[in-house]
Amino acid sequence: MPGTPKPTVVFVRHGATEFDRPAAKKDRIAGWQTIGLASEGRSEAFRAGEWLRDKFKIARLNTSDLLRAYDTTRIIRAVHPADSRPEIYPSESLRPMNVGIYENQLEEEAREDLLDFILNKPGQQIPGGESYEAHLKKLLPEVRDSFDRAKAHPERGAEVNITHSRNFPDIRGHWMKDFKENEVDEKAIREGVSVEAGELVCYAWNGKDWSRRVHRFAQAGQDAAA
Repeated sequence: MPGTPKPTVVFVRHGATEFDRPAAKKDRIAGWQTIGLASEGRSEAFRAGEWLRDKFKIARLNTSDLLRAYDTTRIIRAVHPADSRPEIYPSESLRPMNVGIYENQLEEEAREDLLDFILNKPGQQIPGGESYEAHLKKLLPEVRDSFDRAKAHPERGAEVNITHSRNFPDIRGHWMKDFKENEVDEKAIREGVSVEAGELVCYAWNGKDWSRRVHRFAQAGQDAAA
């Protein structure tokens, strides 16, 4: 491709498990449990891998170390030709917030309680889990590192991160705050998750700032501004 590659960072939501739609009727909170992909999730991961393979050279695959994310990452990597498969870098920092007692509950039933902890009591530990502040101290430096690597070495390819639904509002909110240390815009938290299982968000550097687009496979492969 002619010219200098555009710095790009991609965040992929892991494929569906038995806790997620469409495999489940309603989304349930998996938390830090060891849960593999449902058949729908494997198909979603394969579809994301094909799309990434056709769109970008990939510098590295950064992934949550939880099974559902790691399996999604392995499928994405396997779709690439054997001589150009990117390395996988697992990290606990890309895990979702540990929500403790809210694991296994329906998302719709736990949402208000979790928003209360996040917005009103960010320093308070959820029983059996962690505080929102503790979660951000792990996640956001990992996110910034990915953007920094992409911007410093665009010729190496896109930084691709495979993570969890609960992290997408945090990442978007951090972007809305121009990546200021551990700051997250409250609007992104209140609006919640903007991607379905297996979908992804692309951030691209335009020379002045990072633009953001959601790729919605559920809508016949259409890209959507978000």
